[in-house]
Amino acid sequence: MAPHGPASPLLVADLHNNASTLMGLLTQALRGEQWLDAYLITAGLGQLVEDRLHGDAVLLHRAASYLRGRPARSARLTGITAAVCGAVMRLAAAPGKGRLARARDVLAALASELAGQVLAADDEPRDLMATVPDICAAIPGLSDDLVRMPACFHSFDQHPDDVRWLTRAFLLRYRVVDVPLCVVGVRTSGSYLAPLYAAALRAQGCRGVETLTYRPGRPFLRDERATLRAVARAGGLVLIADDPPASGSSLATTAQTVSAVGVPDSRIVFLLSLFNDDDELPPTLSRWSAVVQPWREWSIHRRSSAAPVSRALAEMADPGIEVAEVQPLKLPYTRGERSHVRALFAVRLLDRHTGNATLRHIVAEGAGLGYFGRQSLAAAIALPGHVPHVYGFADGLLYRDWLPSGEKPAPDTTLADVVAGYITARQRALPARAAGAEDLDDRDPVWEVAALLLSGQFGRFSVPARPLLLEPLMRRLLAHDHPTVLDGKTDTGTG
Repeated sequence: MAPHGPASPLLVADLHNNASTLMGLLTQALRGEQWLDAYLITAGLGQLVEDRLHGDAVLLHRAASYLRGRPARSARLTGITAAVCGAVMRLAAAPGKGRLARARDVLAALASELAGQVLAADDEPRDLMATVPDICAAIPGLSDDLVRMPACFHSFDQHPDDVRWLTRAFLLRYRVVDVPLCVVGVRTSGSYLAPLYAAALRAQGCRGVETLTYRPGRPFLRDERATLRAVARAGGLVLIADDPPASGSSLATTAQTVSAVGVPDSRIVFLLSLFNDDDELPPTLSRWSAVVQPWREWSIHRRSSAAPVSRALAEMADPGIEVAEVQPLKLPYTRGERSHVRALFAVRLLDRHTGNATLRHIVAEGAGLGYFGRQSLAAAIALPGHVPHVYGFADGLLYRDWLPSGEKPAPDTTLADVVAGYITARQRALPARAAGAEDLDDRDPVWEVAALLLSGQFGRFSVPARPLLLEPLMRRLLAHDHPTVLDGKTDTGTG
């Protein structure tokens, strides 16, 4: 069996792309009618545009959000002042944002149509390639902005099937086909989820479904506030979508901001997948209603079961090789919460020419959706001999040989040589763009992590000290000649 993926041509090793690179990928995906990849890229472009529209260049909104939550009256007053200053600066910049607003509208329309294709809810699409010139003309000066990875479709195993599940559960409870709805996606995952929820709702007969995105700590724009108020006046609902909550603080902030616009709490509903089966949400979200998908209902369990795995492996097999038997095995360790799923199988492969059978232990592990997940395949192709043999990628799952962990070896020079060889090979085969690596602000680059670790020395001033003093200093002290983007998969316990 040779490593190859599905028909999609998009194999991207570096996912931290700017608008120019994304436009090239979008053209490639649309030309090949790869609707899922095209949707993910369009949602990423939309996120870049919305980030600019909701810009906070001098961190006034970020500071205001922090200070308003402090117990001291002086801190709260300072937070209000910062928020007012931020609003004034936003008004001053408004005349230059007309092209951004047009870009947002063009991308939102394309994302809506592609979401329908991803969910198989629409008829044959019109010529979507015709939208590319409009998008190129509408996107102004975003070349230095890097797209953010949505945890839902990159770090977790959420899937459009889970959007369908939650949509059906919501409509069974609320039966609101004839009232207006607005889906608010909490950036970043919500930027990718909201258009899918809207498409799923429309497919079920709902009319008047709007979508917005929200960045916690930054206010809604004027037209967004108008949309929310119109939905509230008409007796509609505002649905808030994001990836599975941890503390729930971002979701709570979003709901509070929606409420402050004029939407009653009783008209706000969360749509959330959970990493547990008891339907329990963080206490910070108890004020609002929620429709939740328990862990046992996630589609990843079906997609990583024996029958779909057998079909996927059969499609990946070399000519003359038959996948004769696929038997599930128990993994030697339990999965950590907020991580990808792994399933282990004993697979018997039959050579049709010789009749010889081979037994392989193969793991199907979640890797992300579409071209996000295919990054693992691209890395395996670039690093032969340094990673387990990879058979292919399909429907969010990477198929590779299982490496029994057994006893962990004691540290010695041999192991050190292996690790150093892997790191060196990865740096040579998968270099990060220097310009791109410098623009990874707010995504835990090394200078932000160092600043966070040192900020505790500043006591009550730790939060403002990070962006104003420590991060610029750490960026200079930790300068590098060969930037590297880590994928978090370098460990000894993954098999």
